[in-house]
Amino acid sequence: MNAPTLAVLPRLALAAAAALALAGCGGGGSSTTTTTTTTTPTTPTLASNQLAVTVEQEPNITSYITANTPYATVSVCDAAGNCSTIDHVLVDTGSYGLRVFASAIGSNVQLTPMTSTAAATAGQPIGECASFISSSVWGPVRLATVHMGSMSVNQVPIQVLADPAFVAATTVESGTTRSVCANATASASEQQFGAQGVLGVGLFKNDTQLYYACTSSSCTRVTPPQQVANPVAALAGDNNGVILSLPAATSVQASVTGVLTFGLDTQSDNMLDGYTVLPATSSGDLTVTMNGASYPASFIDSGSNTNFLDLPSVPVDSNGFYAPAQVTSYPATLSGGSASYASSVTVAAVSPQTLGVAVFPYLAAPSASSQSLDFGLPYFYGKSIAYAIDGATTSHGTGPYYAIH
Repeated sequence: MNAPTLAVLPRLALAAAAALALAGCGGGGSSTTTTTTTTTPTTPTLASNQLAVTVEQEPNITSYITANTPYATVSVCDAAGNCSTIDHVLVDTGSYGLRVFASAIGSNVQLTPMTSTAAATAGQPIGECASFISSSVWGPVRLATVHMGSMSVNQVPIQVLADPAFVAATTVESGTTRSVCANATASASEQQFGAQGVLGVGLFKNDTQLYYACTSSSCTRVTPPQQVANPVAALAGDNNGVILSLPAATSVQASVTGVLTFGLDTQSDNMLDGYTVLPATSSGDLTVTMNGASYPASFIDSGSNTNFLDLPSVPVDSNGFYAPAQVTSYPATLSGGSASYASSVTVAAVSPQTLGVAVFPYLAAPSASSQSLDFGLPYFYGKSIAYAIDGATTSHGTGPYYAIH
């Protein structure tokens, strides 16, 4: 397993790589485990600028454990007002924009295709290849009205995944012999992806990916009229960022329910007083100091289902997760600008084993980079973590920044 980030900046996180790695867990894993708690999570009372987020087993996935995956329900509507409500969409603070499988949208909702405005390709529908370290996703860009609880944005570009009516990811890029999105097959279905889509609500407005204008036989790289966009930035209000809050979890359990709050310093429920504000780099990075080493390209990402750490002295189990002999807490300092946040990350041998048990607060795996640590969904338990969008103004500064409470 490796930290799922984009090959270009800013980054996109992808649950697919992590979910696929869990697919082979079965009954294996380390002999050292924590107690499983079976209490039913309490659903919070939501304000108009909030959306419920639940970490649980995706009910349509029965072949592997969707560990530490935060899900929400969104709706997409076409210009005629026909809508589809889509549950189990991954809430991803490491990506930007909504991506939904065509099968989840259905045939009754006819989203308007985005078409090229370039002279040579005018009117041709636009497809997008969003690339990750381990794979890519391919599909057309369409305009949709997106509802996130009570929050709505009209006709924003989204990516439709695995659309059988659109040209394949293996279509040749014009003037070359290469496919437009050669690594897209690993994310070809909900079963492999672990969710019905991704709601990217991270630090940036646009996804800066590769776009193509396509005929039935070839595709030409183009600059689109609009990029797939972070829907939060397109809201009429409460549009400068989000806060993801999850309850504390100190043992393996079936599920927990938290809240995604829209806006920063705009309403009584999203004030950042008491938070530690950590300015991010233009790439969305922080510096983490841990075990005497510095990692200047680190980040906090709800779309990663484990903490990706550098612990060379800790053994790794057969599923690729750290398996220390006992539960161990590692101090870590997160720094951004002149600010710092003293924290810790706890690691235990808790390799996922039981289908339906989805909350693993101490799950960790080796980082793929000597420059970065990826504090994934386990880091969110018991915290509220805010993301101020690049260029957006708040009472606590201008984004991009993280804020932790």
